[in-house]
Amino acid sequence: RGGAGGGGGGGALKRKRVSFDETGGAPPCVDAFVKAFNGGGAEAMASLFAPAGSLDNGSGIAVGKEAVLKKLGEVLGGAGARFAVSSRHYSPSTLTAAIEGRVTLGKGAAKDTVALLTSDAQGLITKAKLYAVEHL
Repeated sequence: RGGAGGGGGGGALKRKRVSFDETGGAPPCVDAFVKAFNGGGAEAMASLFAPAGSLDNGSGIAVGKEAVLKKLGEVLGGAGARFAVSSRHYSPSTLTAAIEGRVTLGKGAAKDTVALLTSDAQGLITKAKLYAVEHL
């Protein structure tokens, strides 16, 4: 799982995925996203997005802070949302964090979930993808 790239060409770009501990940490918006998720704060989460940021949860893509706020409200569904993080990785070359863990929404069953968060140079989220993982 070391990286992307490959092929026989000498110009292939290789990316290394590293844990937060190895990089000294991802942008503050990454930990703030998980903290706001666990606090059930759709507004706090939406404030972490760039003005034209997007959120894709597999059932549609919301673009812009107002649309992201609405989608987050639907995703969180009120109090009781919890993201129990099991691993976090960050790619400084793509400004993307991968957060893996189990998400529980309200009294629903916990689902293995991956969140991919890409940020800009100002540390705002430009793209977030939240996907439940189904085991093979």
